[in-house]
Amino acid sequence: VELDDEGSTEGASVSILNGEGAPLHTACELLGLEEERVRQAIVTRQLVVGGKTILKPQNLAQARDKRDALAKLFYSSIFLWLVREINTTICFQNSRGGKDAKTTPTGFIGVLDIYGFEHFDTNGFEQLLINYANENLQRHFNRHLFEVEQSIYQSEGIDWTYITFQDNKPCLDLIEGGPNVPSGGIIGTLDDANGTLGMLTEAEKDVKFVGQLHANFGGVPVAKHVYFVTPKFGSDRQFSILHYAGEVRYTANGFVEKNVETLSAELKDLGSSSTLPFIQRLFRNATPADSDSGNGPSSSQIQPKKRNSVQKVRGVSVASQFRASLSSLVGDLERTAPHFVR
Repeated sequence: VELDDEGSTEGASVSILNGEGAPLHTACELLGLEEERVRQAIVTRQLVVGGKTILKPQNLAQARDKRDALAKLFYSSIFLWLVREINTTICFQNSRGGKDAKTTPTGFIGVLDIYGFEHFDTNGFEQLLINYANENLQRHFNRHLFEVEQSIYQSEGIDWTYITFQDNKPCLDLIEGGPNVPSGGIIGTLDDANGTLGMLTEAEKDVKFVGQLHANFGGVPVAKHVYFVTPKFGSDRQFSILHYAGEVRYTANGFVEKNVETLSAELKDLGSSSTLPFIQRLFRNATPADSDSGNGPSSSQIQPKKRNSVQKVRGVSVASQFRASLSSLVGDLERTAPHFVR
């Protein structure tokens, strides 16, 4: 689905191009959705002012973000449905069949492909989340390979030489918030920037956000947090984190905007208007609670309580959703007997 703005002036309206095959028409026909409603949901945003609903035109970048967010919602909904169907199909049945047969999960075997740390010439918001995930998985690996195993050796009275290792828990606390880490860490500071810098341009928001990071965690020559580094040059848009795999410098280009959830209410509500029951079920089940495995803590459980009221107003950010999903994954891993393959 291609988009184009109808003018070069700021605030010009955006239109969906009807090229060969009319992709939007085909997609709506397959999904049982009303084409005009989908079109409006992509190129406008609903705002409630004084009890009245008004439609605010989106610029080209915003409309593209909403189009992509809708496509990602379809993909994730189908993926979650597929996983549920597979698990239901292979799940153990606690009776010999018949109408009273029930499936009862008795355990699971999972395979996790751990991707590596990313360190490019320019590292952005995506690299921060990827490296944050790797820090968490590295922490899990360290715990089981060093802490847990060595505690077993000690309890069994085995004679061995204690192996020291670098504990990256303080680095995780810096990113996701922890004891003695102000403002909920880097993610908390980024979430706060979403709600307090609304009238600034994208570039100004990033500068303000990075400035707050340096105020909370940085400092020259000695930083307030041992895993945070304030660069000598370019500190207005850059900051560094001492990851387990080494120092990575991040450049805040669009950090604040990328952290804003682009899946608006009108996009989420599209599924319920489908004429196809299957599509309605897909959207109905594609909720944050269902996206968890069911074993780990929910996003509401791991969010700092002092932020709950703020998040209800502006929604859960991309980074906070990522943190919730990662926490659920690590919770599952902690309840398993891991085997590592290199």
